[in-house]
Amino acid sequence: MSTLLQYTNEDQPNKVVLNLDDQGNLQLLGGVSQTPGAVVQATGSGLAATSIATVGARKSVRCDLTSAQILALRATPILLIPAPGAGVFIRVLNYELLYTFLTGAYTNTNATAKLFQGTTANAAAISGDLGAILTNTASRITLGAAPVALTDTLAHIENVGIFLGNDGSAEFLAGAGSLSVFIDYETVTP
Repeated sequence: MSTLLQYTNEDQPNKVVLNLDDQGNLQLLGGVSQTPGAVVQATGSGLAATSIATVGARKSVRCDLTSAQILALRATPILLIPAPGAGVFIRVLNYELLYTFLTGAYTNTNATAKLFQGTTANAAAISGDLGAILTNTASRITLGAAPVALTDTLAHIENVGIFLGNDGSAEFLAGAGSLSVFIDYETVTP
């Protein structure tokens, strides 16, 4: 385990007040420990009362789309991760698209392929347009190390699933291939 974040006491620079490691373990002043997925409130000398959001364990999901699903992505967005429940939202950590070319590239006439927090009709896009991967005549991979920045109300992103959708004005046309979508994520209770 390695330290990701560490704070020290202003009055005593050698005294660690908060330490966060790469496994999500949190230690607060006075030896209070916090493991991933729990909420803690602590006070101590030089430390105000602190409340930390509950973060669930890191999870991964894979969803395989057929050619028919790709061709109907605008009319029928694909649910990749179900809604987590009231008062909880999904934080996408990274994603990967693996396109398997079969016999023809898809034609893009005003179509998009994006990840959305919620359905495309009432959602926030959490990726840029990923549709270019589908217009290739060879199998391709797209890696998204970090989704685009999202600023929204909690009410709009809580208890909604993650979808792959098309918010363009048309569907992808022709084409024959499949698409696998891999997402690493965690759930957060603010």
